[in-house]
Amino acid sequence: MAAIVARDLVLDYEGKRVLDHADLSVEPGEILCVSGPSGEGKSTLLRVLGGLERPSQGSIRIFDRDCDMVRPSPLDEARDDLGFVFQNCALISNMTVYNNILLPLKFRRDRIRANRRVMRSWRLAPSRLPGLGADRMSDRDLAETAEQALRNMLIYDYRNSFPHEISLGMQKRVAVARAMVLNPRALLLDEPTSGLDLLSRQSLVALVSNLNKLRKVTVVVVTHDLDLARTLDARISILSRGKLTEPRPYDRLRELDLPFVRELFAEHLDENGGSDHKMMTDAEISAELRRRGEFSD
Repeated sequence: MAAIVARDLVLDYEGKRVLDHADLSVEPGEILCVSGPSGEGKSTLLRVLGGLERPSQGSIRIFDRDCDMVRPSPLDEARDDLGFVFQNCALISNMTVYNNILLPLKFRRDRIRANRRVMRSWRLAPSRLPGLGADRMSDRDLAETAEQALRNMLIYDYRNSFPHEISLGMQKRVAVARAMVLNPRALLLDEPTSGLDLLSRQSLVALVSNLNKLRKVTVVVVTHDLDLARTLDARISILSRGKLTEPRPYDRLRELDLPFVRELFAEHLDENGGSDHKMMTDAEISAELRRRGEFSD
């Protein structure tokens, strides 16, 4: 059973065909990076998978469940297994870090309670509802879950801060924490390292890698950063002219005769395919972030 399968996706935007019968398949527990030139529709593809955009044609299955393609929505039962991280983080500016993470927990509980009432009015069995048990969580249960998510992401000290009061690197971690608080089986990330300095970038890469390795989370990343894909040991698919290439490992990417790939290797990587930057260890990253005051002991 594949984690995510998209078939024959078609989507037009302002007269341009963004997705042209595109196919995608992601195996459970793998990391897939989708790259390609700017304006080719990479973020749009991710939004389609997450239920935020409606294609005119195609089908999507998530962990063997069909998605509603007529009225796609992140509320679809099939999409309960997806967490989404926006490029701009999309944190709610007038809410603290803690309340940003608490919000989806409350939303899910209230949604399931409402669904139970509807099913009872139709004399259907509420036990068929997905997420049964979440509706019985007390406010204290939700608070404890949110606090644990803060601790897991090493952002507990920022729980009372507002988004504008923390660095972009911390905002990205908050966005990942919010996406993971409902314990999805797959995580969709849109340009997660965009705008980050080297240290914050490596910290976020380590976080995503640990989620994949320790929690077995399937990851789909949209990125221009091929070095990110290599560091994550991800398969890479290039979106070009509305179609996705067959995913392949980093060391086989040069086989693709595409201008975008040739330009990236020429501009950003040395002749041996190496990176200009040495990847820091987790201990080195943590020590440097503490020195900068972003993590506390």
